[in-house]
Amino acid sequence: MGVRRADGLAIEAPVPAELPADETVVLQPYGSLFFAAAPAFEKQLPHVTPASAGSVVIIRLRGKQELGSTFIAVLARYCDQLDEVGSALMLAGLGDRVYRQLETTGVLTTIGPDCVFTATPRVTESLRQALGAAKAWRATRPGDSRHPD
Repeated sequence: MGVRRADGLAIEAPVPAELPADETVVLQPYGSLFFAAAPAFEKQLPHVTPASAGSVVIIRLRGKQELGSTFIAVLARYCDQLDEVGSALMLAGLGDRVYRQLETTGVLTTIGPDCVFTATPRVTESLRQALGAAKAWRATRPGDSRHPD
């Protein structure tokens, strides 16, 4: 997970066991995202509770050329869990092939096309777009008095 410092730079930090309320959490999976790795990745996701409302989880997938069907199912389940408590899932850094996989499986509709940011030649551009969208999403939540990031 990345944590943004006061100077705007991000540093890696452990993934929280539970997803806090009204936060943006960025996750960068490493290694394979196929069959055997998907359950391990799912276990490492922050646990969603009723107290997790108003949060956005961004999963950065830059450099992934293909996702396994088991991993895609993990994304759909996690998106549903987040949605149930008033939180959101966003994906950043998707290549064309991964985007088409999500489109073909219907998971793009589950997540929402406005929550998916494709990779550009600029390495952090899609992540910055996702962070901006997360900030805007959290700012427009009804009854949320906190100012995002």
